[in-house]
Amino acid sequence: MSTADISRYAPLRYQPVHENAEGWVVARPDDVAAALSSAALIVGTAGQPSGAARRLQTQMARFTDGPAHQRRRDLVQELLPDAAHLERDARSMTSAEMAGCRGRWDAMDLARRVPCAVLAASLGTAPEAAGTAPEAADRLAGLTGQLCVALTPRTGTGLASGDGPADGGGAAERDAAEGDAAATALLAELAAPVRPRRPGGPSEADGPAAVAGQHERAGSRGEERAVAAVSILFQARDATAGLIGLALSAAAGHPQATAADLVRLAERGDPPVQCTRRVAARPVTIGGVTIPAGALVWILLATADRGDPWPPATFGGGPHACPARLAATALARGVVGAILDGGWRPVPGQPVSYEPRPNLRIPVSVLLERS
Repeated sequence: MSTADISRYAPLRYQPVHENAEGWVVARPDDVAAALSSAALIVGTAGQPSGAARRLQTQMARFTDGPAHQRRRDLVQELLPDAAHLERDARSMTSAEMAGCRGRWDAMDLARRVPCAVLAASLGTAPEAAGTAPEAADRLAGLTGQLCVALTPRTGTGLASGDGPADGGGAAERDAAEGDAAATALLAELAAPVRPRRPGGPSEADGPAAVAGQHERAGSRGEERAVAAVSILFQARDATAGLIGLALSAAAGHPQATAADLVRLAERGDPPVQCTRRVAARPVTIGGVTIPAGALVWILLATADRGDPWPPATFGGGPHACPARLAATALARGVVGAILDGGWRPVPGQPVSYEPRPNLRIPVSVLLERS
């Protein structure tokens, strides 16, 4: 399986659950919905993580199950900024970034940087990340990029790998070291003290144990909020870049389409998130086929879209459905809208290639020129 050609997934849409060399594959729309909702299929990472980046990943809602997942997901939803403001800010930042563009230029740099920088500026969990300090938002976006390089899987070792870049040499070690440093820096910058909800909170009169307990709980809550903030940036960066790149690519065949039209086309017909991975915690039957305990399961979102009124399949479903769907589409509309308003369109006939990801479909480049 590869993201090089989405059409290769089309025949799988009608195949029942089956096993291949890379694990079990779930592809039919009804089977995908059942798999995403099954409590027997879990997302938790296996083994003891090494390095700051991997330890941070295991604390994200996306990579946990059960009560810990729900608590962490609630924090993510609490921190997510308003979608309308994100779209406005993404449009404004993109317009400013394009001010010096001439001739032909690649939109994917903006696609990777702007949504992450806008989110970083909007989260506001630390003073330096506030919207009044764009240089801090840019720094957080850059650190998030380093974290993504260290943690996201590449093709070359099979879909089952998921262990990061697959070059096996010094570059992988360098990426891992930079990812660890980025994880540490992101948590430090996004950590914010949490004030007690009870006015005044415990005082020295309540005894040192009460005061220490307050600080411990506040520190724990602040750390969890920082992890939630980093997880928003981490999950948004690459997937939203893919959505923007694919929406811009669609503009070549839809010259009159609006930014909202193009984003919808990409969500439904050329989704940026192609598949998601689960592990069977116990035997589970999906679509009449029993998957054994311990099996690796690939759920193909690329084959599962059912159109309206269902939400786009690329955002998943069940307990782990993407909590930031509205934010992601708003950011994509903002970036694409600013590009279209500036008179830029994809260069006709340009070849399109994609990053070597097993689960994401991200154009390597989308060249633009003024129409």
